[in-house]
Amino acid sequence: MKISLLPFLFVLFSHFALAQGSLFKLNLEAQGSVTTGDVVPFWMRSNQYGSIPLEGGSASFIVRSEKSFAPSRDKFFDWGAGLEGRLNAGSSVKALLIQGYGKVRLGAFQIRGGRFRETIGLTDTLLTSGSFSVSGNALGVPKIEVSVPEFYAIPILKKFIAVKGSYAHGWMGTLAIQFPYRQVDEAKTYLHQKSFYLRFGTPSSKLKVFAGLNDNVQWGNNRSIFSKNEFTLSPWQEYSYVVLSKRFEYSQVGNHLGSVDLGITYDTPSLTIMLYRQSFYDKDGLKHLANAADGLNGISFNTKAPVDERFRLRKVTFETVYTKNQAADAVKRLGLLGYEDYYNNYIYGKGWSYYGNVLGTPLITTTLDGKSDLPRNEREYFINNRLVAFHGAASANSKSWTTLLKLTYSMNYGTFSTAKAFGKRSQFSGYLEARKVFRHDFSLGLAAALDAGDVLPSSLGVITKLVKSF
Repeated sequence: MKISLLPFLFVLFSHFALAQGSLFKLNLEAQGSVTTGDVVPFWMRSNQYGSIPLEGGSASFIVRSEKSFAPSRDKFFDWGAGLEGRLNAGSSVKALLIQGYGKVRLGAFQIRGGRFRETIGLTDTLLTSGSFSVSGNALGVPKIEVSVPEFYAIPILKKFIAVKGSYAHGWMGTLAIQFPYRQVDEAKTYLHQKSFYLRFGTPSSKLKVFAGLNDNVQWGNNRSIFSKNEFTLSPWQEYSYVVLSKRFEYSQVGNHLGSVDLGITYDTPSLTIMLYRQSFYDKDGLKHLANAADGLNGISFNTKAPVDERFRLRKVTFETVYTKNQAADAVKRLGLLGYEDYYNNYIYGKGWSYYGNVLGTPLITTTLDGKSDLPRNEREYFINNRLVAFHGAASANSKSWTTLLKLTYSMNYGTFSTAKAFGKRSQFSGYLEARKVFRHDFSLGLAAALDAGDVLPSSLGVITKLVKSF
């Protein structure tokens, strides 16, 4: 879809969807930012769906238009759609399509296609540092998805067990392929994703337990990589190998990664407490528990007090992220295919990224994000994927005020190939935002962010946001 068509599409979609009343939302937003140096601080740009440029200050204009499902699940069929475009003007001018999708609901099932905002993984979605699979850090990969998006309680056992899940096919575009003996500059690359979650506990239970699996595969161009004579799988066989994580000769077909998630929630009259754990895998180490030490651990406290004039603390989240092991202790003992080397891949040159941004947790550093003097392996797009991080975040609000705070400290060790030269490097990133709602659905926000340390360029930035809602 050409970006020049966006104004026409927004007008057409808005005119049609306004007839849907309160189910339709339209937001116009203007942003302006200034930074020291030429780099936007980490928490001003991370987990923002690739919408904020990395370089320096900018002015931006955003249009969001969405028609949501009716809140009642008694309605078997419903439809929704969304468009979101952004124009950034800074060191260069760039237009982005952040969202462009349609969806239908058929009972508990949802079918949607296009590009949309999403995160994948069990976390506190508002305050998390970022899920391992998909954190919302990069633009969404265009895809078609069939899902049960909300937990569906199975009628037997008094609805004690509930399920949700998804199955998707996406298009990652033409990407460069690197291989020890063959290079392909532009090759069509696809995305396969599936997830499955269980919830134990009835909808009214105080204690609920969650368990799930997220599987992501970057794949395609195997006939170019192996040559036609070497790669003997038919297109359907190739796809089945991707879905079932089967090996062809010495390697899995595609770049496989994801997480196994566990969580617990406990409800009190005034508070919901959530504990969660994401165990990572990239290759095949997890099934041997070879990288069991690695993962994201979190706890979140969410208050239930009604919104009123008083300024109240609403949510607090603490997380730790550990990625140093990467199956190192088991590579020789179990004969694994090398270290997990999170997000890097020896075939797909830019690994688990999309338009330059990491699809998963932004705490893992790309060659574009890190300081120019960091040690790096020219075959690794992610130059710092071994780290120990501590992340805390909080939100508070009243009827007219909302604030958000994020503080992250990490100790970073590069990759296994650069460990000796990289050593141990510390990094701190902070973010504070305040927003006030005025009459006629106007809101004004002001945020400041800071980076200080040895991994990211030192930077201080301020951004203002003016929003009109309809």
